[in-house]
Amino acid sequence: MTRQHELLIDGSLYGITVSDEREALLTAKAVGRAFVAVGDEMFSGIGVEYAVESFEAVDEEYLERVLRRHLGLPWHIIESDRLLIRELTPEDYKSVSKEEGAFSNEEQYLAYLNSQYRFYEYGLWGIERREDGSLVGTAGVWNYEPKRTGNNRVKIREPQNVWKLDKKNLENEIAEEDFVLQLELGYRTFAPYRRNGYAEEACKLILSYVGEWYGEEYEIFAVTKASNTASESLLKKLKFMKIQ
Repeated sequence: MTRQHELLIDGSLYGITVSDEREALLTAKAVGRAFVAVGDEMFSGIGVEYAVESFEAVDEEYLERVLRRHLGLPWHIIESDRLLIRELTPEDYKSVSKEEGAFSNEEQYLAYLNSQYRFYEYGLWGIERREDGSLVGTAGVWNYEPKRTGNNRVKIREPQNVWKLDKKNLENEIAEEDFVLQLELGYRTFAPYRRNGYAEEACKLILSYVGEWYGEEYEIFAVTKASNTASESLLKKLKFMKIQ
């Protein structure tokens, strides 16, 4: 079965193919059309980037997310009156490379964009000021790995503190045998935009998004330099506890 969908994105109409048929997927790929494979077949040689188990797993939000990434447009994570948390784009590299130490070169940055979001559905995101579209910083969550920071890329070479979000007052407790996703929260406000409360606001938005998306089955950590008193103050406001 093959289904053709059309979605309006930023004022323009785009098509996307959803199919469990090899020929339909090959045709979509050949003409540069976004596509989603359905079923458990490997579809070797096609280069499938998005696959679902059934047609029922595909909704308009999922299709828009796939289309935006195919077109190089950022997926919007969550927003407030002042800020938009969104996926980073290739065009953001110049701004990010000046301030964010996670990427050693543009090639690594682009490889991250092409794999991280579609595989995990989370990662390092951009903080955009809505009034003028300026990228004022980065923030996001990624898999927590003790003794590492900077989006899990750079080992810390100086004293560090480890923090954990205090969820003890939540109504639903997590059973010890349940799987718990462990994430690390990271954030950076770019130099020209500091002292405006952007980091705190962005982190609150992200914590709200993670809570809504993952329910109770998650834990969030943060790793900071021991000398970073500004981050310590922010994490306390966000109800993190120092555990190490």
